[in-house]
Amino acid sequence: MQKAEHPAGHLFREAYGELVALMVGKYGMSLLDEIEDAIQESLLRAMQQWGYGQVPEKPKAWLYTVARNRLVDVLRRERRILDSDPADFRTLQAADTDPPDHLPDDRVVEDSRLRMIFACCHPSLKPRQQLLLSLKLVAGFSNAEVGRALIRKEHTVARAYTRAKNQLKEVLETLEATHAIGLRSRITIVNRVLYVLFTEGYQPTRGDLLLKKDMCHEAIRLALILRSNPYFANSETEALLALMCFHCARFEARLDRSGRIADLSRQDRSLYNRELIEIGREHLNRSHGGSASPSGYHLEAGISLLHCTAKDFESTDWKAILLLYDEQLKRQYSPMAALNRLVPLVFAQGPAPAQAAYRALTGRHPELEEHHLAHAISGLILRKANCPEAATQAYQRAAALTTNDLEAAHYQRMASE
Repeated sequence: MQKAEHPAGHLFREAYGELVALMVGKYGMSLLDEIEDAIQESLLRAMQQWGYGQVPEKPKAWLYTVARNRLVDVLRRERRILDSDPADFRTLQAADTDPPDHLPDDRVVEDSRLRMIFACCHPSLKPRQQLLLSLKLVAGFSNAEVGRALIRKEHTVARAYTRAKNQLKEVLETLEATHAIGLRSRITIVNRVLYVLFTEGYQPTRGDLLLKKDMCHEAIRLALILRSNPYFANSETEALLALMCFHCARFEARLDRSGRIADLSRQDRSLYNRELIEIGREHLNRSHGGSASPSGYHLEAGISLLHCTAKDFESTDWKAILLLYDEQLKRQYSPMAALNRLVPLVFAQGPAPAQAAYRALTGRHPELEEHHLAHAISGLILRKANCPEAATQAYQRAAALTTNDLEAAHYQRMASE
């Protein structure tokens, strides 16, 4: 079974984006660094004061109050309040005396978080900066998690984040209203942020959890907010929601009764959530109305639907899945998509074409050699090619590279088999 995280750690991931959005909305983008520090301090305090299961009745309000008061104390010490507009001092002073269980209502939180996403996707920033800021400030990703999502080194992520954050503070003083028609142009990158947020929840980078369901559910919640807003609803968001539903439908089957990872060939398909699959179908059907051609989310949703509806592993339509990957790569090439394509390739055409494609791909993208998934897929190909020693080495390398304990145990088990 999956081990429980410390309640503060779990809550922090859930609340981080809300706290950043609320405090930036209240105190301004210029204090972003201080706000981040204050929120980090609130987590440290929580880890020190909360025991397992001993969470305050209103934990988010507790974190918000600690972070807010910490921000006020720091600014007072630095005399930044006293040297600025007296109105600012009165605002912060009033905030410091708010009741400890005070937290803005759900509508304010929801609107603030959506505003923060669109702020991070400001058009003056490069797309990679937009994604980086959103993952850090809205989703609370660590540098390691961002590095995995963007295939970058952790120290490179840290430097890039500092530069992007400074640029954001230069171009934006406050959070913009989310009803502005001009924000429509940012919907593509916002959908991309929600996709990466969901993916990290579905395949956590670190720890001993196979799933961080709260992250997946948060990505779905934010996507539903977008869909409900007439300014932002579009076919891509519908397709993204379909993809999330299809993945969520397989949640309960991803672990066996012993708490070990069950890959597709070993999953109990009676555990698939048929209601979620049908909801996903509805989103996918609606997504076809407003788009001349399918997006990457449409194609990925189609792949996931084929996995969800196959009677068993042997019945999987690998040729159709391979065609969908090929179409996806034509429309928007990605090294990770090309890597994942090797799985249907080995089942549809055999190990020889898959081995050749693997060598060509890692030759073009040597950075993939540092990703555990590349070695896991190599192990699968080598096993199908009847090369057990080489397959064992590949799985062992995958186990050494992953920072997720359950994945490491799974790769070690594959190596021993």
